[in-house]
Amino acid sequence: MELARWQTTTATTEGEPKSSLMEGSTVVFPKKRRFRGALRQKILIKWRNYTFPCTCSDLLTPDTLIEDVGRNPRISPADLAKAILTPPNNLLATLRLNTPLCIQGITTGDILTLVVRHAQIYDPYDVQHFVAYREEDTILCFLVALRDIFPIPLWSEIVICHKGLPLDPASRFQDCNLPHDPTLHVQHVYTTHQHTSAHCNILQHHTKYFNTLQRHTPHRNTL
Repeated sequence: MELARWQTTTATTEGEPKSSLMEGSTVVFPKKRRFRGALRQKILIKWRNYTFPCTCSDLLTPDTLIEDVGRNPRISPADLAKAILTPPNNLLATLRLNTPLCIQGITTGDILTLVVRHAQIYDPYDVQHFVAYREEDTILCFLVALRDIFPIPLWSEIVICHKGLPLDPASRFQDCNLPHDPTLHVQHVYTTHQHTSAHCNILQHHTKYFNTLQRHTPHRNTL
């Protein structure tokens, strides 16, 4: 999916201004550095076979952590474009990106895990694709991610379905009652006409919705 543009900021609670980190600064402890004096508060971030000790502060957010871990030379920022942080001992939960960790119950010494979730998507030609996503992404994002991989017909002629039911392209993933690792199918609209009138209403506004989104969506390879 779309590669996130990394921003060097530290998020604060809602309503407060954001404080910029100094250029080159990071919350990730440099490798093999030893600190004298008082022991610094830290949390641990796990990503695959790596573990990163990070400074823990009241303003630290998952978004800042993911950004800083992505700067490590052993990791490609593209690998973390859709990464999320999960709390200790619960890989199914998701920490809110722009909410300070302390507000979400994370304390010094906790071990958090970086995870990238994927949806399994079959295009109209029954070819399988795996698309990384975050829960705030809309269903349209999956189509945008696929359009450089296979020839998508007119936006108004296709729809993404889950278990045979079409999904509203404007809906966010988290609002569609989907599992964390869903299997979705891209279908032509005419193959879904047998569904109920409620689902047909979703299809009827595809043309207007996609025409609007297409004017504001940059064309790029997003996988």
